[in-house]
Amino acid sequence: MAIPANAVGRDIGESVVTVTPRMIMAYAAGLGASDECYLDDLRPGGIVAPPPFCVVLEWPLVSGPAYREVTCTSDSEGWGSIHVTQDSFFHQPIRPGRTLVTRGHLVQVRPTRVGAYVGARLVTRDHDSGEPVVTSWFAAIFLGVTVDGDARMLDQPPALGPVREAPGNGLDWTPIPIARHLPHVYTECAAIWNPIHTERAIALSKGLPDIILHGTATWALAGQMVVRRFAGGDPTRLRRLGGHFKGKVIPGTTIAVGTRGDDRDPCGVQVEVRNAQGEIALASGRAEVAPSMTVAR
Repeated sequence: MAIPANAVGRDIGESVVTVTPRMIMAYAAGLGASDECYLDDLRPGGIVAPPPFCVVLEWPLVSGPAYREVTCTSDSEGWGSIHVTQDSFFHQPIRPGRTLVTRGHLVQVRPTRVGAYVGARLVTRDHDSGEPVVTSWFAAIFLGVTVDGDARMLDQPPALGPVREAPGNGLDWTPIPIARHLPHVYTECAAIWNPIHTERAIALSKGLPDIILHGTATWALAGQMVVRRFAGGDPTRLRRLGGHFKGKVIPGTTIAVGTRGDDRDPCGVQVEVRNAQGEIALASGRAEVAPSMTVAR
């Protein structure tokens, strides 16, 4: 079935989650993050979630019944969708005990040569105060699905980084091995399930060469590198992490994460990830880091 272009502007539901220490620690462990700030609940101030944890709160919306109804897509068509953009702005750190409300609406629908592009804006707020905690821009392409009507766009995020075709370009590169079982672990620890990440039969039936690592996992691993290199290991200083998912990351291979400070912006960091074939896996990546004197709430 075609995705209606006039779905732009429609709500895609609400998710209410009370964050627990178990959720935070599981998500961090699923990414191999062993920092005390994520795992030691007896440390002064307790633990804090890695900023990309926000996808745990957002996933029920972009995979839920309201999203399926608004986009007129089936579960099978959803399994064939590829996450192509994640751009999140972190207004406050996420800690255990907070009840957070995430709401979203569609902001863009357009056809592409491989399927229907669907973009959404997701806002997470504190249940009690109503203050914003995270604002994310999410986009996926439903492979082989058409669009009913002309392309529509209601809103879009601020610009990301430059597009780079050749590797290098002054970035500092760090290799990160991707274990063959990582998608299975990440699926359970983040509670983000799509069978193209864990079941080869489904992945191959959708035209993929193998199971592929979740885009949000690649994105989160890049975010960890930014926190370590540019935020002194303090995740509460990360204010933005965004990029476009391009090349596929096959589990059992090694990715390379490239970063460097933005000469035009003292708080900006340019980010890129390349897969084992040298293809860009995370393109136009941009992170923003608050100065060290910022005190997180």
